[in-house]
Amino acid sequence: PNNDCILTCDEHGKLLRYRILPNEYGVDFKVQPNGEITYFDVNTGAYLGLDSAWNIIDTFAALHYPTDEHELLVEPDGSYVLLGISISIINMTKISGYDSAEVFGDVIQKFDVAGNLMFEWRGIDHYNITDSKYEDLTTYAIDFEHANSLDLDADGNILVSNRHLCEISNIDGVTGDFIWRLGGAHNQFNLVGDSMWFSFQHDARWLPNGNMTIFDNSNYDSVMGGSGAWIQKSRACEYAIDTLSKTVK
Repeated sequence: PNNDCILTCDEHGKLLRYRILPNEYGVDFKVQPNGEITYFDVNTGAYLGLDSAWNIIDTFAALHYPTDEHELLVEPDGSYVLLGISISIINMTKISGYDSAEVFGDVIQKFDVAGNLMFEWRGIDHYNITDSKYEDLTTYAIDFEHANSLDLDADGNILVSNRHLCEISNIDGVTGDFIWRLGGAHNQFNLVGDSMWFSFQHDARWLPNGNMTIFDNSNYDSVMGGSGAWIQKSRACEYAIDTLSKTVK
């Protein structure tokens, strides 16, 4: 009951290879753009890189911060980007919280092929804690941001999904400035062709045609069911983003 398993199947669901992970779990198991297979290993607190025979050939970890289990991207040239976890002690008494609350945020770090840190961006420096309107900000430990995916465009800009902010941010990969913000308290876009925004989303990804996909968990939105009742319903969404007219369809 305490074991996890990583596995691969063919297109018919036939099991091809598996590995039991005793007394631990593995997260974010996938094939990277450079062909390497990676997953987050809870025992080491880092991502492990595997070759095609599943031999461990590499390790990836955040610098100066614990490594977050939600995302690692290894580019075709071997450079990579991942998430770390920041912990800040903040006085939250203005909103009836603790005077020394532990506030958890995320750190985006980009490394070159040699493992040198080239870019760092801390969410706590750019987002407002109080924009996390569905989190209890009066508790001792506050996970206000909860970044859960990263993606890069051809210019190296960073697309980040922040679950607890209900926001997807596009960040300049050199300056760290916001290019745009979609959803959440600081949304810059008008929604076209739908009446419901996303909430508590995962997996913001660019498509080759320039559109963006997300998995909308929809924890805090409702749709009309067949019976005429409002129900909670997760969905996959593809958005066309017009940055000139500031519309998303």
